[in-house]
Amino acid sequence: MLLRRRKIYLFRIILFINMLSALVSANADPRLDKFIRDFDRLGEKWLSFHDPKSPLYPYRHHHFDEGLTEADQRRLNDLQVSGDCGWNIYDLMVTGFFGLNPHLEPIMVDRDRYPKVRSAIRGGYPAILERCIYFRRKRKLDQWIDVTLYPPFDGAHGDTLEEVKGGGPDRFLAWHEWQYLAHVLGMLAFCQSYPPSIRDVWANAGQPGGLTYSTPEAIYLTGRASKHGMLSNQEFAAAIAEFRRQGVNLIDIHRLLDEARSHRLHQMRAVRGNWQFVCKTWYQHDIVP
Repeated sequence: MLLRRRKIYLFRIILFINMLSALVSANADPRLDKFIRDFDRLGEKWLSFHDPKSPLYPYRHHHFDEGLTEADQRRLNDLQVSGDCGWNIYDLMVTGFFGLNPHLEPIMVDRDRYPKVRSAIRGGYPAILERCIYFRRKRKLDQWIDVTLYPPFDGAHGDTLEEVKGGGPDRFLAWHEWQYLAHVLGMLAFCQSYPPSIRDVWANAGQPGGLTYSTPEAIYLTGRASKHGMLSNQEFAAAIAEFRRQGVNLIDIHRLLDEARSHRLHQMRAVRGNWQFVCKTWYQHDIVP
């Protein structure tokens, strides 16, 4: 019995030493040191992902769900598609942020700094939450009108009464709600390069009530999907074959693909289509690919 207690005690000591060593090692990361310095320099100011002086600024365009386990990614997708945008979504945002940035994990045991960092992550309004809100509003709209009455949205707003179909007496309001949601979905896919939303766009591409885009914009989405590891070699080859079938030469295809992997749409040379204008309007400052 005494020997067993000693073993347990020794195990706890070893565990504590390992945890301490990991913490010391993590604290040696210059990114963590910089984060803490920038945090303390802000004082009582609110942490923002959009303030260049904020420690969160370098992480402003990260997709936090990429830091989640596969099981949590499936759980997140279920919450988003069901429009359940409550605290579970916010908790997954925080979990994903630190999973994606393990060098910052020591902040999680910092009782003074962590609550403020956690609140800022939850309030950052990243693509995770935007996609959830999109589906929540889309589910309500689907109970109101049949969106397949509308031609696919290409990013350019049209708002004349002659174009409005369906929706009863409030058809004009329904039309604007649909255009708003289509615009949000396009921004998530084209402007924010959010992988789940790229899949959403592909799911109803060119279909009534869905989105449409030009061939160069399709090549751009393919390049971003390739960057995110969303395509198998066979799928990637099939996409290139389709672009060639549409009359785009191979040199131009690869030029656009290479540019898309390192730039967001608004940073690229002019491409045919409306979504680039949407993205240029949306972003007011630099982008990290």
